[in-house]
Amino acid sequence: MLATLQPATEMASPIPPATMPSVVPVRFWDGDRVEDWEEPRSGWALRRGPDGVWRPLQRAGSYALPPSRDVQFPTVFDDDAIRRYLGRPGAAETIRFAPRSFATTEPLPGRLVVDWADLDTLLGMGLGAGGAIPFVASFGPCRGFWSLRDLAAERGGEEAAEHVDPAVSLEQMRDALAVMLEEHRAEVSFHRPAGRLYARYQTYGAYAEGEKERIQVRTFVYVLTGGR
Repeated sequence: MLATLQPATEMASPIPPATMPSVVPVRFWDGDRVEDWEEPRSGWALRRGPDGVWRPLQRAGSYALPPSRDVQFPTVFDDDAIRRYLGRPGAAETIRFAPRSFATTEPLPGRLVVDWADLDTLLGMGLGAGGAIPFVASFGPCRGFWSLRDLAAERGGEEAAEHVDPAVSLEQMRDALAVMLEEHRAEVSFHRPAGRLYARYQTYGAYAEGEKERIQVRTFVYVLTGGR
């Protein structure tokens, strides 16, 4: 799966190379979450509702609000407050953003991208973004919806994660999506209101070592971010 994200070399991209993009999303969407990363057992999380308001996600035996560290929290939050919190110094060590996930039977949100040329046209229009955070649905021992960097850390430790950027340039995202468009039963879409691109395709293999091979549906989400 990680190999799929290597850049394609045979196509020239219309997007100029950029510096390392921010890890703060340009836009948020219903069902997005922010969660504790430094103390995952605390169980706190905030989820964005359809009214654009972030509220505590109640879980049995968990905190309703983030444990108090260096910030005092109200009971609800707007997008600007979440964006400021994600962008503050040291936030990457204590909190994680997770886009809304969806079942493999659900259609991809937004407009379908039909081919490489369509993808180039879309990205060449300018999206008001400087890069994107790649997320992937994982199975087996690491089952869940992860940012690519966090999945690398979960599988191989921080040494492995050091070689994976938390966010990629638009050029890198475009090259990865161009590769995915060549996969079996591939779909790529762009959902402008949420500021993200989705990709889904089928592959064949075992979820974990020693398991029986089966058809797998790979799902990726690229959440657009601002520049530094």
